[in-house]
Amino acid sequence: IDGPLVFSNSVGLRDRTRRIEYQGSFVSHPSEPVRPLTLKCIIFEMTAVTYIDATAAQVLLEIIGDYKKRGVRVVFVKVRKALQPSLENAGILAALGMDNVLKNVDAAITVVQRENPASAPTMV
Repeated sequence: IDGPLVFSNSVGLRDRTRRIEYQGSFVSHPSEPVRPLTLKCIIFEMTAVTYIDATAAQVLLEIIGDYKKRGVRVVFVKVRKALQPSLENAGILAALGMDNVLKNVDAAITVVQRENPASAPTMV
């Protein structure tokens, strides 16, 4: 995620995650053939997220809920300390579970590989 999450870009985040999952890349054009990925985990790198508004929080909760229903683990890494109260107040940290808020991508990949040793991560 490349900046604050607000109403104007939160739907775009949902669209990008869907495009990655169903097209295999976020740079693919929607008219290209569908090449769905089988996801075990999706990692959101949150370094650039300095602010989140109520609309974006709701979209994040929907994204997390959708993935969890399908058995896909959602992990946030590099969450700023200043952002944590907003995520907590919105119910996002509770929806994720604190075991899914990790220091960095390497830690997230290690956890995922430990839980799914037969699957190698696909970086998109």
